[in-house]
Amino acid sequence: MEKSLHAKVPDEDFEDKDQDDRQAQKVLDKHVVFDNPVVITERRQKRNFNRLIEKGRLQSQYQRNAMIVDEAFQVIKTNSGVQNIDEIVTTFLKSEEQNYALYNYVGELG
Repeated sequence: MEKSLHAKVPDEDFEDKDQDDRQAQKVLDKHVVFDNPVVITERRQKRNFNRLIEKGRLQSQYQRNAMIVDEAFQVIKTNSGVQNIDEIVTTFLKSEEQNYALYNYVGELG
């Protein structure tokens, strides 16, 4: 029977070493970034590119939402016969206030 010369090391020690290696790499990356203006420029360009992509995504989402709201108002206009959006909003708000008052009244009765 041959005995192993290597001691068993718990998995936690490997995880700690991996974390230490990652932290050391981050520190090293920071030094490389500050030492190399090309890396700084590339990272800024990448960050700006990602921001532009996000802005484009948000803008198209906003446009889709605006179209949905516009279509909903068109349906309301045709079904209700009311052509002024402000009048539709006012009617809706009055209706909501009345429903809330009725809800509170029913709550007081119960």
